[in-house]
Amino acid sequence: MKKVKLTRKKGDTGNAVNIDHLNVMISKVKGYGSKYIPTNKNIKLVALELLYTDADGSKDSVTLILKNFKGAIVDRHGLFNPLKRLATRILRAVKSSEVDDSIVEQTKSFVIKIRGERIVPIEKSIPTITTTIEGDIPVVVKTHSVSQQTFANNIEHLNGIVVLLQDETNYAPAETDLTVDALIAMVSDMKIKNKACIDAETSYLNAIIVRNKLLYYPKTGVYDIAGTVKNYVSTVYGFKSPEFIELRKIKFTRPKVSVTA
Repeated sequence: MKKVKLTRKKGDTGNAVNIDHLNVMISKVKGYGSKYIPTNKNIKLVALELLYTDADGSKDSVTLILKNFKGAIVDRHGLFNPLKRLATRILRAVKSSEVDDSIVEQTKSFVIKIRGERIVPIEKSIPTITTTIEGDIPVVVKTHSVSQQTFANNIEHLNGIVVLLQDETNYAPAETDLTVDALIAMVSDMKIKNKACIDAETSYLNAIIVRNKLLYYPKTGVYDIAGTVKNYVSTVYGFKSPEFIELRKIKFTRPKVSVTA
């Protein structure tokens, strides 16, 4: 089985740095003591600490869900990758059985379709999630994940073979993995693993939306909140004060048009 290549995306690094820098900023704010008394509830110390907890939790959630998603992809590939070879063996078994030529031809048509369905390598099955800030909410607008239709089609093609052969008493191969019962079980397993992959991808996309809202939502996201805190500190201590100069060094980044996770 092909090994899954895990690579850290630049966008993931930026998100983690933003969250870590918020924690650094909170530490600085605590050091101001009683002089830090903003009226804006969103930048009060308790609100900053809650935002950090939520943002850090969302980052960890994305990491965990992505791990589960990749596991589901590996499981699906382990089942689907041998399908072309299995389909060829099924066709040979049908040809060597005493079944009507029409059954052979119909089986052959399904096998040709299975052979034509491209199973994308595991690395390319991991989706690149593109989100864009439209209006005031980061929304997932595009994924480059492998087409789910490929897997759905292969399930239907194999099921078509099952339907053809399940009432053919002359089709009785000695090879257990080629029997109708074995093929029925395989179709069922394929449906389960494919659905698990689809559900895992949905969870992954939703986790990214939650994280991006916490980081980049206008006025209440980490990026804008950090800017508001800096403005407040410059008001309290002065633009050239050592307190503000130190705080200004804490950098936060924001995607221009879109961010990739």
